Amino acid sequence: MASKPLAAATDDLECFTVKELAELWGVSDRTVYEQIRRKHLSAFQLPTGSIRVPKAAAREFMARNTIPTAAPAETGQEEAESAE
Repeated sequence: MASKPLAAATDDLECFTVKELAELWGVSDRTVYEQIRRKHLSAFQLPTGSIRVPKAAAREFMARNTIPTAAPAETGQEEAESAE
């Protein structure tokens, strides 16, 4: 039986909270919960009741739904260029 490389195996263990994904994607917690409920986004529940979304599942969801990974950086560069 072939095992996964260590990096891939540990990536499977890394997860987002619903709140982290909501902030990353710029949506409400409720929107993330709805995607989980509709089975569009894989997640699991901890014994404490908290929901976790594996990072690999979040990346797959983002690729399928063309969600940007982060907002564009606001550096002020555009303002400096337009003032010239």
